[in-house]
Amino acid sequence: MRTIPVVVLMLLLGSGCTQQKEAPPAEPQRVVLTGYIVDAMCGNAIAKKTNPMEKAARHTRACGLAEACAAEGYGVFADGRWIVFDEQGNALANAALRKDTRERALYFRVEGTLEGDHLAVTAVDSLPSPAAAEVSEQQSPS
Repeated sequence: MRTIPVVVLMLLLGSGCTQQKEAPPAEPQRVVLTGYIVDAMCGNAIAKKTNPMEKAARHTRACGLAEACAAEGYGVFADGRWIVFDEQGNALANAALRKDTRERALYFRVEGTLEGDHLAVTAVDSLPSPAAAEVSEQQSPS
């Protein structure tokens, strides 16, 4: 009978019943990102594909401004990573897309505070697209 409590104690100690301290959450980080703004409906799907930056560059302004897509919010593909915007970022992104005249390659500079894969956006500014520069270089005579 004495062996049962000893066995139970050994099992409890071996199973990791000791309390582990959780790592503190990462501090919010102020960032400036450059990348392609995409509506969240399409962005979530693009993020699962191979070469998401290329697919994000081909996403259209019309799709991003479509009522159903715009209602889902926005995010940015920057450095191969999909980062979603907060409510203010969604409003700033929508306004920037409405002002922009490009059909595709919607490249922007986005400032804000990054927490994980969510960005509290403070500013969105249009930039010339690196994809557009590549296309014009390919079309110009050598």
